[in-house]
Amino acid sequence: KNGRFCEINEDDFDFEKGVALAFDNETVQHVIVKALFPRKPVELEYARREARTLAQLDHQNVVKFVDFLEDEKPEWVFARVIFLVAENCSGGSLVEWIQKMKEAGRRSKLDEGRIIAAQLVSALSFCHDQKPAVVHQDIKPANIFVMDDFITIKLGDFGSAATIKSVSNMEQYGAPEMFNSDDVKKSAQLDVWGFALVLQEVLTLEHAFGRVQGRPALFTEIQVNIQRHENPQSTRTSLKNTEFSEFEALLEKCTSADRSRRPKNAIELRNEALLAVFRYRLENGERPCEIVSPPFEDEKDAQIRIQKEELAKKDRKIAELEIRLNAAENSRNEIEENREIIEKLNEKNTKLEKEKEKLKKELAKMRPSFAKIESELNEARNLIQQLTTEHESEREQWTNEMRKNERKAKAPELKLKNENEKIKNDELEKLRKELGEIGGSGHFWGNDKEICRGGVRDSMGEEELKKVIGLLAAGEKKINLKFWLCDNWEVAEAGWTIKFKSAWTANGGDDQYFYLWISNKEGGAKFKATVQQIDSDTGEEANRRELQSEKDGTRQLIKYEEDDDAGYFVRFNITIL
Repeated sequence: KNGRFCEINEDDFDFEKGVALAFDNETVQHVIVKALFPRKPVELEYARREARTLAQLDHQNVVKFVDFLEDEKPEWVFARVIFLVAENCSGGSLVEWIQKMKEAGRRSKLDEGRIIAAQLVSALSFCHDQKPAVVHQDIKPANIFVMDDFITIKLGDFGSAATIKSVSNMEQYGAPEMFNSDDVKKSAQLDVWGFALVLQEVLTLEHAFGRVQGRPALFTEIQVNIQRHENPQSTRTSLKNTEFSEFEALLEKCTSADRSRRPKNAIELRNEALLAVFRYRLENGERPCEIVSPPFEDEKDAQIRIQKEELAKKDRKIAELEIRLNAAENSRNEIEENREIIEKLNEKNTKLEKEKEKLKKELAKMRPSFAKIESELNEARNLIQQLTTEHESEREQWTNEMRKNERKAKAPELKLKNENEKIKNDELEKLRKELGEIGGSGHFWGNDKEICRGGVRDSMGEEELKKVIGLLAAGEKKINLKFWLCDNWEVAEAGWTIKFKSAWTANGGDDQYFYLWISNKEGGAKFKATVQQIDSDTGEEANRRELQSEKDGTRQLIKYEEDDDAGYFVRFNITIL
């Protein structure tokens, strides 16, 4: 990438992938370059996912992301290749660490197990605390890397980590549910299981499920042991009879075959008594080799390590001093730049002061002219005020005159309106008197029993209907109508129409219906009515209903069905709405 990474041995890359050491000219440090030759889009996406995951994880126990090169194509490459550049962990992986411990014929010490476990919990809890949580999914010794002091570890190889919903890989360090189900929901509890198996292997230098009948287990036998975990057929190495028995409770809950009984994530392991002190010291700046003596270190190595640490401290101090020196130099340069700016501003201010004095002199010369203009302006203001006052007075007089003329003009109109209103009221009163109890406003017909004995007429004629229509035209809201069962009327007068019709059921039925329409020149007149059916022999009320008119074309209609076969009249007490 523009010559940044060099000294790469291309023979370290095979056809599918490879890892090579390179030199980073920007940081002046060695880095690891991981090459992948994606043949499918999903393989390219896995690599991008690992790069994105590493880039967001800034933690002292996570392999540091350096760069992701997707569009680079060296001359020695004949297919598409992508490169993931990360921090170089020169001590190899925990696999090599365990093998080296075996070859040296030494066993792990209690504090070595504690410091490695504390670092791993710190890294995993940091990942699980992300939003959304980052689940590694493939925790095993090969994915945990060791620095050159052989006691500092870093979690790496996040190719399987993401926030997808399910997992399907089945490895030596996979949890039992990964072997017993085709679709396992992704969970931080898978990382908790992997953490426990790695910790037990660091303590015992052998896989937790790595023995069958006292002999080392084969790869497939390890998987069967895990799959049958907590069944009598399964074999798991115990710590109860070793110096690491105090780890037993922690490992037991983390390796429970029942996923629901395991800690939900590594965050729940942060306060474990065995690890909390070391974790706190590590997360507050102490280095692992300052807490626990590294393995594989003799007296000479220890002296070299201490000297290196002293040199590193001095280097850090020199770097800090250089930063402070650069900051001071930058401050000095800023002061010089500010001084130049101030001098320029002073020159500008001097120029402005001269211009200000010049303007003052010109203003002094112009003051007499200003005084004359101000005097003329005052005279003009006074004149305007005088004219405004005169105008307001004239306008008030004109307004009063206009109002007076309007009253004179409206007087004949008002007189005519009052006369028309009187004529209308006189006509309305005349109609009410003429109709009386037959159909007048708010009145009902006479006593029906008296009518049957030859009293007031029992039904309305055309003349009475016209007079009732006259009431409507004059503004009356309440009227009374009364019809004989066989009447059929349609009377129009003064823009109003009343129609009454009786009809038998179609096809010769026995039911009889009565229809009443009312309309005016504006269209249908909506109304409600109290409808009473009166026996023609006794004058007794046979039935009563409250009805509401409905629209029927341009008219309003009420439909009434008879309830008695005897002779009768129908009375309508109507209110126009």
